[in-house]
Amino acid sequence: MRKHTQLLAPVITFQENLSNEERTWEEIMQIKAMPVGMTQKKELKAKLQTATKLRLQGYEQFKYQQRKRFQLFKIRWQETYTKLELWRLASIIKSAATGFKERLVEGEGQFYKYCNLVFGGWDFCIHNEKSATIKHKALFNEIKGLLEVERLEEERQNRSREEKTKLITIRIVINLLVLLVLVGAVAYSIAELIPSKGCGPFRGQGSVWELVVNTFMGLPSWIRSILFFFSTAGFAVPAFVVLVLCLYYYYAVSAANKHMVMVLKNQLVLEGHDKQFLLNRLSAFIKQQQEHQKALRPIEMTNLADISSGS
Repeated sequence: MRKHTQLLAPVITFQENLSNEERTWEEIMQIKAMPVGMTQKKELKAKLQTATKLRLQGYEQFKYQQRKRFQLFKIRWQETYTKLELWRLASIIKSAATGFKERLVEGEGQFYKYCNLVFGGWDFCIHNEKSATIKHKALFNEIKGLLEVERLEEERQNRSREEKTKLITIRIVINLLVLLVLVGAVAYSIAELIPSKGCGPFRGQGSVWELVVNTFMGLPSWIRSILFFFSTAGFAVPAFVVLVLCLYYYYAVSAANKHMVMVLKNQLVLEGHDKQFLLNRLSAFIKQQQEHQKALRPIEMTNLADISSGS
């Protein structure tokens, strides 16, 4: 007890009047950090709070109150943040438990489907062997179909990248062929088939395409000249050249990127080789130094023996 009193004496003197509340607060913080029992801390804190002290005035009082409010806000914010984290943890656990229950129910439903087929079929064929045979065949075919559907679904999900690419290519080719057939049929009906002469918007025309030609010829001359220019070689050749240049540009950029990737890979490999080479040289140097020291030890021992014998 005397030892603790000696430790506390230089820190706090309770017989002196404290200058202000700021000093009181700082000394309370020092009491909390002292290596003494909780009872002694409470006694010291009570003495400190009952001691006479002067009040802060003016700007010092304002600063002190602001600091106290900030510390209180910081403590409350930490408490709120901790509660928020606990609430997040509780919500995550709750959602995980709900998802687990749903997955468990869904997983059991896969087996329940087959169990229901098996156990629901025997009730209708207890007294009739022929009905039982027909029911068994129907159940067998239904279960076989369901298993086949699940097998196909599993194969679809486990396809490799090559199989997916091949399947997508085949689908694109088939869709293009179907599109060409449909476009050809529509173009033939527009250009070759004679429309109805008794009714319809195209009666009196040799074909539907004649209406398009007549509409085009009824346009102003400057629009027709522009459209005609789009169909001439004066527009087609420059457009083709521009497209070729664009394709070449993108090809050059792609090739440059691939070359840069290869260069960077080679640099990484060379750096790895350089590091390995330096490590090998360092290991060889260390081994050489160790062998040199081992070779010098007998000579040193001989010299020491000669010196000791000479003395």
